[in-house]
Amino acid sequence: MKTFIICVAGLLVHVASAALQCEIIRIKTCAQRYKVAVKDGKNHCERLQTMIDCLAQDFSCADITITSFRFWMLQMGLMDKIMGNCPDLETDDLRTFTTKILNKRPDLVVDSVDMDSSSPCARKIHNRCVEYYVKTLKRTRQICTAVQALNLCYSKGIVDDNCQADIIEHFADILQKVAPRVINILKNNLPKVCEDWV
Repeated sequence: MKTFIICVAGLLVHVASAALQCEIIRIKTCAQRYKVAVKDGKNHCERLQTMIDCLAQDFSCADITITSFRFWMLQMGLMDKIMGNCPDLETDDLRTFTTKILNKRPDLVVDSVDMDSSSPCARKIHNRCVEYYVKTLKRTRQICTAVQALNLCYSKGIVDDNCQADIIEHFADILQKVAPRVINILKNNLPKVCEDWV
């Protein structure tokens, strides 16, 4: 019986390790493509489309961190579509797959902005925070630092601008719940991805 338990435990560790490796490879690939888009001077919508397209590949890789990352980028894409910043952004493939995975993982589900509508104060906060993120990325050259600044920008903007629009509150909540998961795996497993940008 002990041998069986050890074998099962070893198999579970191997499976978990393989899933993590899959996530790391996909995230690293997408981060590298995003980095090229930044260096090439692509605008926000083009960079976001690059990331969404990359995350909409290799759906055999679907564990918690990559699913969180996909959901986060999907929500960012939906925000920009709803706000009218990136009306041509293509999110359907990523949305279909991410929704299918999240239906199987209720523990990962948080609010979504897909049913929310734009508002002037939400648009103002979103645009300011995206601009702040880009400036922080260029100044620090560290995407993990820039993402943390982005998260704080939304939370602070809601209070400072007294904006009670559902879309901005939902998005800030999503960032607070989902982004730290992704940043944590980057810092622990791919610290080079966090550093040396632009």
